Amino acid sequence: MKVKVRVDREQAILAGSEVHGTAVVDVSVAELTERQRQALASLRQYERSEAYYGMEGNTLALPGPATDQVAVATALDQLADQQEAAAAGRAADLEREVLRLCALPQEGFNRIAFYWLDPVFSSALRDPRLAGPLALREKYQREEEAREMAATIAASAQREAEQAAQAAEEEATAEARRQQREEWVAQQGTPNQQARYAAGLLSVEEIEGEMADGLFRPLAASYGLYQPMGASGICTCEYEAPCHADFSSEAADSATAREWEVMEAIRAALPGAETQLRKHTGESVRCEQTRTRMGVRVTVVVGAYRFSREYAG
Repeated sequence: MKVKVRVDREQAILAGSEVHGTAVVDVSVAELTERQRQALASLRQYERSEAYYGMEGNTLALPGPATDQVAVATALDQLADQQEAAAAGRAADLEREVLRLCALPQEGFNRIAFYWLDPVFSSALRDPRLAGPLALREKYQREEEAREMAATIAASAQREAEQAAQAAEEEATAEARRQQREEWVAQQGTPNQQARYAAGLLSVEEIEGEMADGLFRPLAASYGLYQPMGASGICTCEYEAPCHADFSSEAADSATAREWEVMEAIRAALPGAETQLRKHTGESVRCEQTRTRMGVRVTVVVGAYRFSREYAG
């Protein structure tokens, strides 16, 4: 049988031989021991394990420059020794892993992640000593999956209930507003509005606008509506078009004496109204100018409606 062998260059030189590198030699398999034949048969099986077994591909590394039957038999014995040592090492690793897993409390065993790509770990899980913990883990996983499923179903039911409640609330609010608009048209609408409402041609926007105008009428004579700032009122650049400006609004954290008097006068004119002092800031980008303007937001709740208007502070 022809066998590919390799003679180490350094060993050949030290032995006074010029023969080194790979070669193909004839080997009498019948003259090999059973152990040597098993090692020879494993060459292709371990062809990618050069670092582990001192081999290169399916090439047998010879211990010296000789390439005869004796040298091959010696190399096969060395290979068998290496394979047996490696197998013993794997067996020791496996036993240590089994003992480690057996020592884990069941709770810890339930929590470990199963890395099936780890050959030692996956082999350890096949050990009969771990059958009990594995069965308990499987039971734990089934119970955990059942708990998660129940929690998912409960959460879904909760969301559906909340959505149904919200939809019912929105529907009730819409119906209350419809009835409120109908009453307003019947009691305060003009004949023209009443006729259009009966024909289904009176818009909701017109009714709500009229309702809000009536509510805020006590303020109309004394207070002007807040007018939003524009970039032209902030920018000081000497260009035909004002530069870009950024605007922000927030609840004011302080009020002057005059602003407080305005808020009190509004509450006196509209009993029950909510008032909030608002601070509006505009900042031009190019010329870096900042301007602040105050406003008073007035909110009145009537039935299902919440009307708001902002007046200059």
